[in-house]
Amino acid sequence: MFLQTALSSAVLPRRLFVDINSTVTTIFQFSSPATLENLVVRGNGEILVTSGQSRLLYQVSPNPGDIPILVTQIPGVSSIQGVVELEPDIFYVLAQNITGLTVIPSTIALWRVDLNQLTVAEDRTVLQPAAIQLVARIPEGVLFNGMCRLSPSDNSNLLISDSMNATITIIDVHTGIYKTVISNPLMEYLPTGLTVGVNGIHVHGSDLFFTNFNRAIFARIPISLRTGEATGPAQVVVNGTAGDDFILSEDGNKAYLALWGRNEIAEVDVRGRAVRAVATSPILEASSAVAWGRGLVDQNSLYVSAGNSGVGTAMTGTVARVDLR
Repeated sequence: MFLQTALSSAVLPRRLFVDINSTVTTIFQFSSPATLENLVVRGNGEILVTSGQSRLLYQVSPNPGDIPILVTQIPGVSSIQGVVELEPDIFYVLAQNITGLTVIPSTIALWRVDLNQLTVAEDRTVLQPAAIQLVARIPEGVLFNGMCRLSPSDNSNLLISDSMNATITIIDVHTGIYKTVISNPLMEYLPTGLTVGVNGIHVHGSDLFFTNFNRAIFARIPISLRTGEATGPAQVVVNGTAGDDFILSEDGNKAYLALWGRNEIAEVDVRGRAVRAVATSPILEASSAVAWGRGLVDQNSLYVSAGNSGVGTAMTGTVARVDLR
């Protein structure tokens, strides 16, 4: 979620059925920014993290105690939202200038980040930052938020959610051409509560799964893997889950949702249309996104971007690990 204070106007649903069998560990806490927005795990196991309060893109080691690496910074913006890998170590980030939930449209842009150019010394000093390149500016957006690839075999197209417009935009990263492909009532926000509708998005098979924070639903809609357009009606999978971003299991039968402001990670049984909390901790206070580990030791673990205030302290951006049991 974009701001620590944004949740004050939202109505939180009841707590989920709890079956806690997970261990939550702090990997790293930043003194600034106060919260983190999104994350993705590189092939080498290190974690790229973004913040809605910073133009800096950091890399965090999965080993607690290692200092983070400043990979690069995006010029002319104050915020980075989604981050997606389309090719090995080729990432795309969605950046913009934002105050509260108000975006300056002319600053909304997609950037390419090439980590093949990143050179780091043994002491984690950056000798050469990642190379960045502007892909396209997208001034039609109102509150671009979540982002995902169109399909695992497609290295050209990304989907982007607009939390206020209740739409999905497709963009070709090679040409910079983009257009709105989905507009659906289940992606809209209600008149009451935080004005953040469709949020996290991910594709599995031919279904686009999405959260709607305001409506507290997790839903899916069938799409064309060629155009990104809807091929059928949207369907609610579960209610009562005010989720931010999420990740799906490899088989698509489970989804793990970051419940912003709830101190919880929720597991959704997609086929059974049931939900339960699988991790709860103050560390997860402002959890915003989750990603699978990519190594042998953490392949059954979730990395979580969050914000944590601790006891009597200011909130700090936090990367945590949830070891599922």
